[in-house]
Amino acid sequence: MKDNISAFNSTEYEKKIKHTLPYYEEFYKQVVDIVKILNRQSLTWLDVGCGTGKMGSTALSQLDIERFVFCDNSTEMINIVKKRFNIPNASFLVSDIQKLEYSRQFDVITAIQVNHYFNIEERIKAIQNCYKALKS
Repeated sequence: MKDNISAFNSTEYEKKIKHTLPYYEEFYKQVVDIVKILNRQSLTWLDVGCGTGKMGSTALSQLDIERFVFCDNSTEMINIVKKRFNIPNASFLVSDIQKLEYSRQFDVITAIQVNHYFNIEERIKAIQNCYKALKS
């Protein structure tokens, strides 16, 4: 039984997504490589649609991150992430990307494998909400 809007049950997600998406691991490595170019210290990061936390594990292992917010609309996914990241600079939020209420708090916002779930109007709203959450 599915417990989130993705095609997989949250406990099977990590294993099955690798078979579905070639280069799954590479997505996250490339994002971190791009962020490294910014050469910033003590980043604040929001990962929307965090799933099981792959972006977080890749980023936190390679960058100086002051605060990392894991956000997903699936409670089950957030429960998995909470177990993986019992660290002081991580926080967890169950929320739809279209309902985020952050304002100018993050240096980096990622939403990998999220937008394909939305129609065009929902994508626009999601991107606007993320943009409002970015620091100037």
